[in-house]
Amino acid sequence: MMIKYIQAEFLKMRKFPVVLAHLLIPVIVSVVFLAYYSGTSYSEESKVEAFFETLGFGLPILIGIFAACIAELEENAGELQNLLTHKNKTKVFSAKLIALLILEFCMVMTATLIFGTFFCRDEHVMISFSECAICGIMMWAFSISVYIWQLIFAFSFGKEFSIGAGIVSGLICVLFLTGMGEIVWKYTPSSWTGRIPYTYLQSFYNHAENASLHSVALYCIIFTVVSFIVFWTWSSNFSGRRG
Repeated sequence: MMIKYIQAEFLKMRKFPVVLAHLLIPVIVSVVFLAYYSGTSYSEESKVEAFFETLGFGLPILIGIFAACIAELEENAGELQNLLTHKNKTKVFSAKLIALLILEFCMVMTATLIFGTFFCRDEHVMISFSECAICGIMMWAFSISVYIWQLIFAFSFGKEFSIGAGIVSGLICVLFLTGMGEIVWKYTPSSWTGRIPYTYLQSFYNHAENASLHSVALYCIIFTVVSFIVFWTWSSNFSGRRG
């Protein structure tokens, strides 16, 4: 039954720029980075880290925008009446979340696929395509809780709030990629999409185990489970947008 709900969400998005954006953004970003790197002499480590850091801090911003677009799409279809009158609002909101997570996974992995395929074909490059794929998968997995909260923000407070929250999350991610976030980044979900790939790449190039990855994975699992519980509770009691 859930599959039909998800299919319905994709049909709604068909004539909306959300799907097209998920296809174009990864292609443009990866091509720009590959073109720029072809004429620079930066170290391999710096190139790979810069690519995934850029994806990482851009992801919360895009999540905020896409969540706002989905809320606006539903609002334009009848002032949220389709949601408010539905018998099982939890399934409807869950389908929206799953559809967006599928699109996000395709977006992140497309960028990773293009970048990894062309960058790692050089025999002098240490990193392999599989390592790049791991970075992409981790980035997506650690962003799930961010998407949950952005959907709550978008439908509860409006698209402006969701976009603003996405921009703030992206700025926090950039800030915590510096020394300022050395300790607190593990407890800040909006910084995970940028900091996790960076931390993984640091351990890869330094050939060392990184305890931070193991500890933050536990925090992420707990926070994501709690976020899902809040999401399901909120969606079942959704009664419209607040001022």
